[in-house]
Amino acid sequence: QFLQTRPEMMESIFQLSLNYFRAHTIPNQNGILDLYSGIGLGMDVWIESGFKTLGVELSGEAIEQAKRRGLKILQGKVSDRIPQIEEWISSIELAGVFMNPPRMGLEPEWLDF
Repeated sequence: QFLQTRPEMMESIFQLSLNYFRAHTIPNQNGILDLYSGIGLGMDVWIESGFKTLGVELSGEAIEQAKRRGLKILQGKVSDRIPQIEEWISSIELAGVFMNPPRMGLEPEWLDF
């Protein structure tokens, strides 16, 4: 699986995103969708702050690590998981979407969502 070469940069991005989500929502009543979530480090930050989370990741190794920590994460391409994402969004108030896509970028199907 892929790990950031500069973890302090990701920690900073997670904190900036969390500050934004907190400023615009009520944590215990909202959820954050984490796309291309890797092993779920961002999800840990959102959960610790009271947000519900759902992650989507392609890598089986990353999924295993995330699930061992009790994270709710779907395996597969984001475009293949749109039905499950829609169902989850319908059950919560969406606070925001955090995306850290691979170098190839976002999938076209997600952009149309």
